[in-house]
Amino acid sequence: MRASADLQVLDPAHRKGQPEGDILRCVFSRLIEYRTGDEWGWRLGAAAAIEQLSPTEVRFRLRPGILFTGGFGEMTADDVKFSFERIADPA
Repeated sequence: MRASADLQVLDPAHRKGQPEGDILRCVFSRLIEYRTGDEWGWRLGAAAAIEQLSPTEVRFRLRPGILFTGGFGEMTADDVKFSFERIADPA
Protein backbone atom coordinates (compact mmCIF):
# COMPACT_ATOMS: atom_id res chain seq x y z
CA MET A 1 0.00 0.00 0.00
CA ARG A 2 1.23 3.45 -0.84
CA ALA A 3 -0.13 6.83 0.26
CA SER A 4 0.13 10.13 -1.60
CA ALA A 5 1.42 11.90 1.52
CA ASP A 6 2.78 11.16 4.97
CA LEU A 7 0.20 9.93 7.45
CA GLN A 8 -0.68 12.16 10.37
CA VAL A 9 -2.82 9.72 12.40
CA LEU A 10 -4.15 6.16 12.17
CA ASP A 11 -7.20 6.77 14.33
CA PRO A 12 -10.41 6.55 12.25
CA ALA A 13 -12.16 9.07 14.50
CA HIS A 14 -9.49 11.70 13.93
CA ARG A 15 -8.19 11.16 10.42
CA LYS A 16 -6.89 14.28 8.73
CA GLY A 17 -7.30 13.48 5.05
CA GLN A 18 -7.32 11.03 2.17
CA PRO A 19 -3.95 9.37 2.89
CA GLU A 20 -5.27 8.12 6.24
CA GLY A 21 -8.49 6.95 4.61
CA ASP A 22 -6.55 4.95 2.02
CA ILE A 23 -4.54 3.17 4.71
CA LEU A 24 -7.53 2.65 7.04
CA ARG A 25 -9.43 0.87 4.25
CA CYS A 26 -6.55 -1.61 3.97
CA VAL A 27 -6.05 -2.13 7.72
CA PHE A 28 -9.47 -2.16 9.41
CA SER A 29 -12.42 -4.49 8.83
CA ARG A 30 -15.56 -2.73 7.59
CA LEU A 31 -19.14 -3.98 7.69
CA ILE A 32 -19.40 -3.55 3.91
CA GLU A 33 -16.83 -3.00 1.17
CA TYR A 34 -17.28 -1.16 -2.07
CA ARG A 35 -16.93 -3.27 -5.20
CA THR A 36 -14.18 -2.53 -7.65
CA GLY A 37 -14.29 -2.91 -11.39
CA ASP A 38 -17.10 -2.13 -13.78
CA GLU A 39 -19.99 -2.35 -11.32
CA TRP A 40 -20.85 0.23 -8.68
CA GLY A 41 -22.14 -1.25 -5.49
CA TRP A 42 -21.06 -2.99 -2.33
CA ARG A 43 -20.57 -6.44 -0.87
CA LEU A 44 -20.49 -7.80 2.65
CA GLY A 45 -17.21 -7.39 4.51
CA ALA A 46 -17.13 -8.02 8.27
CA ALA A 47 -20.92 -8.30 8.25
CA ALA A 48 -22.49 -11.67 7.51
CA ALA A 49 -25.81 -9.84 7.01
CA ILE A 50 -26.82 -6.18 7.03
CA GLU A 51 -30.11 -4.32 6.74
CA GLN A 52 -30.81 -0.59 6.88
CA LEU A 53 -33.91 -0.12 9.02
CA SER A 54 -34.04 3.68 8.84
CA PRO A 55 -31.74 6.56 7.86
CA THR A 56 -30.05 6.25 11.27
CA GLU A 57 -30.45 2.57 12.18
CA VAL A 58 -28.69 -0.48 10.77
CA ARG A 59 -29.12 -4.09 11.84
CA PHE A 60 -26.17 -6.36 11.20
CA ARG A 61 -24.70 -9.72 12.12
CA LEU A 62 -20.92 -10.09 12.17
CA ARG A 63 -18.98 -12.88 10.55
CA PRO A 64 -17.41 -14.99 13.30
CA GLY A 65 -13.65 -15.17 13.74
CA ILE A 66 -12.60 -11.57 13.03
CA LEU A 67 -9.84 -11.08 15.58
CA PHE A 68 -8.10 -8.00 16.91
CA THR A 69 -4.31 -8.09 16.97
CA GLY A 70 -2.37 -8.36 20.19
CA GLY A 71 -4.68 -10.93 21.80
CA PHE A 72 -7.61 -8.53 22.26
CA GLY A 73 -10.16 -11.11 21.15
CA GLU A 74 -12.90 -11.30 18.59
CA MET A 75 -14.72 -8.26 17.18
CA THR A 76 -18.20 -7.85 18.64
CA ALA A 77 -21.27 -5.78 17.81
CA ASP A 78 -20.41 -3.62 20.83
CA ASP A 79 -17.02 -2.84 19.24
CA VAL A 80 -18.74 -1.72 16.03
CA LYS A 81 -21.27 0.38 17.97
CA PHE A 82 -18.44 2.00 19.95
CA SER A 83 -16.58 2.90 16.74
CA PHE A 84 -19.62 4.56 15.15
CA GLU A 85 -20.49 6.47 18.32
CA ARG A 86 -16.89 7.62 18.73
CA ILE A 87 -16.73 8.97 15.19
CA ALA A 88 -20.14 10.64 15.55
CA ASP A 89 -19.13 12.31 18.84
CA PRO A 90 -15.38 12.07 19.53
CA ALA A 91 -15.73 13.89 22.86
